[in-house]
Amino acid sequence: MPGRKDALAAAAELILALEAAAQSTGAIDTVGTVGVCEVFPGAVNSIPSRVRMETDIRDIDGPRRDGVLRALQTTCDAVAKKRGVLIRKELVNRIRPPHATQGSSR
Repeated sequence: MPGRKDALAAAAELILALEAAAQSTGAIDTVGTVGVCEVFPGAVNSIPSRVRMETDIRDIDGPRRDGVLRALQTTCDAVAKKRGVLIRKELVNRIRPPHATQGSSR
């Protein structure tokens, strides 16, 4: 057990960190979700060597959303160092948040 480099255990830490970061904003509009988590090799008797995750971080406030993203990136660095794993990140898109309120028409 001491020499394990379990990619799924690292991913579990990241999933919980994303949840905590989203909740820590105190805003109901902050969303942090891991909707995809693929484990390789996917055998019950093998230490997971690789995990592919997809996350979605959204908020109507761009700076608040970016703060959650920064917190997750910081956690990635810490988990990689602690567990001796490589964490590669790819930003697929960054969409400008919609306006929280629309102007009223009179």
